[in-house]
Amino acid sequence: MGQKISALSLRLGVNTLWDSSWCCSQGYYSNSLKTDLEIRRFLNAILLKRGILPNKISIKKSCYSLIIDIVASPLFDCYQTKSENASGFEKFLNDGSSSDLSSSIYTQGLHKTLTLITDFEKDNIFVNIILDSENSHSLTNENYTTDGHSSLRVITQKLNPSSNLITNYIIKQIEYSRKQKDNIFKKGSLKKSIALVASTVHEKFDSIRGIRIVCSGRINGAERSQSVTSTCGAILLHTISSRVDFHKSHARTMYGSIGVKVWICFY
Repeated sequence: MGQKISALSLRLGVNTLWDSSWCCSQGYYSNSLKTDLEIRRFLNAILLKRGILPNKISIKKSCYSLIIDIVASPLFDCYQTKSENASGFEKFLNDGSSSDLSSSIYTQGLHKTLTLITDFEKDNIFVNIILDSENSHSLTNENYTTDGHSSLRVITQKLNPSSNLITNYIIKQIEYSRKQKDNIFKKGSLKKSIALVASTVHEKFDSIRGIRIVCSGRINGAERSQSVTSTCGAILLHTISSRVDFHKSHARTMYGSIGVKVWICFY
């Protein structure tokens, strides 16, 4: 059972909550779901363009307000990377817009664009950015003003890495050219690289019981598709009471798509 279905859906209501929390009347479910997808796509585009890998995005909607929690830490200096996420956050907070994106709808500023996507009033949209307290020394718990509206708040607290964060990191490293890749992905094959990532994450965070990373596809342009797996620690997929975080996505390369799956089991 644990191997054949999503580890998240199996534990919903037990020790895992929904990333989106809202209710709607009959006939409006598809529109609300489409709005959620557009919000996530927009925020992911902003963060990735500024060198920030999103960890988790939670959306809470009521009749009068929209609350978005963006968890985008820990920073990737602990994975021996060269991305400057702290400066990216400061740039994101200072202007609060996405003027470097090509699409015209994304040049309206953070709250203005969310207003266009969701039809909520600007005063009823609240954005919380949650950072890791150990790595975000220059940013403190305070409110920032975007588009003349002071409802963007930065919260620092102790966080753990998520499967979404590690999946995005591996996908970006696969899609990057060789000059842009980090040292751990330049040294050897993809199997050795994901094994080094898994062991580094498992050793650094005491709250992680085990981690598993699987990559499938035409790895390194091979003629045959193959699957490489790296596991550190214990992954209790059959135990529903165990807290398991799971995410899957795919990297687009010139020789096809490569699927990436990550499981993280916490104590």
